[in-house]
Amino acid sequence: MKKVLYILLTATAVLLSCTKEEQQTTKLALEVVLSQETLEMKVGETATLTARTLPATVGQDVTWSVLNNKVATVVNGVVTAVAPGVTYVVATSQDGAVISSCLVSVIKVPDYEFILMDANGNTVSDITAYPGYTTQVDVLTTDYKPHKYTWESSNPAAVFVKNGQITLKAVPSLDPAYAYYGESVITIRAEDGNGCTFKVVSNVSSDFLYDQEHKTFGDEMDVKINTSHSLEFYYYNGTKNEVLPTSVYTLTSSDSNVQVSKVSDKWQLKASATAGAQFQVEFKIGDANPANLLKMTTIQ
Repeated sequence: MKKVLYILLTATAVLLSCTKEEQQTTKLALEVVLSQETLEMKVGETATLTARTLPATVGQDVTWSVLNNKVATVVNGVVTAVAPGVTYVVATSQDGAVISSCLVSVIKVPDYEFILMDANGNTVSDITAYPGYTTQVDVLTTDYKPHKYTWESSNPAAVFVKNGQITLKAVPSLDPAYAYYGESVITIRAEDGNGCTFKVVSNVSSDFLYDQEHKTFGDEMDVKINTSHSLEFYYYNGTKNEVLPTSVYTLTSSDSNVQVSKVSDKWQLKASATAGAQFQVEFKIGDANPANLLKMTTIQ
C-alpha cells in the first residue's frame, strides 16, 4: 500500500512540474494596442505610432510593416506619408501571435504658388541686410484664397520671425570678411501643408573707413591728439556694400579723454589725452557683446 501511494505522489509531482513548465514556455501575447487606430496625413507629413502588448509580462517589442509602401512607409513606428491613397500600418507582437493595424489615409497637398511681398510692395525672394534691420513680409497665393500661416526660422539667434515680421540680429563672425554674419532659412507653411522657404542673411563688414583709409576690426594704429577722425561702416546688401545706419550701432572708448560721437551718418573720434596714451574703441550692435574695433596710441 505504501508503495502504491509513493508512486501516485511521485506521478502527481511530475505532472504538476510539467504543467508549470509548459505554462512558462507557452505564454503568448493576447493583444497589441496601438496609440491610434486611424491617421489622416498630407503628403510629406510624418506621425509616430506607439504599441503596447498585453499582457505586460510578454515581450513588448513589435515588428512594424505597411501593406502599401507606395502610400506610406513606417520605421520603428514613425509613419511617413508618401502619396495620396489608403493603406494599413501593421504592428505584430514579438512572438508573432497577434497583430494590430492603423488605417492611414493620405491626401494630396493643394498645388499653388506663394508670392512674398515686403511693406513697399516689392517681391521678396531673399533678404540680405544688417543687424537691427526689420521688415514685414506678407503672403499672397495664386489660389486667391485666405490661409493661416506658421512661420519658422532655422536660426533664431541670427534671424527672428513672428507673424511675418523679420528681425535681423548680430552674430559674431568667424569669416574674416565679416565682423558679424548670420543666416537663416525662413519657412512659411499654410494650414493645408503647402509652403515655401527663403533665405535671410545678417552681416556687417569687417572692413571700415577711418578718415577714408580702409581699416579692419582689431587693427592697431596711431591717432593724432585734438584732431577729429571720422569712421564709416558697411554691410553687404546682396549686390553691393552699403553704409551701415548709425542708428543701429554705438562706439565707446575705454579712456575718458577720448570722445566718440555721432555726426550725421558717421561717427567721429577725438582724443585729448597726452601723447603716448593707449586706449581702445569698442563697437556695439544689437544684443551682441561689444567687439574690439581699434587699439590706439595718441601722437602729436
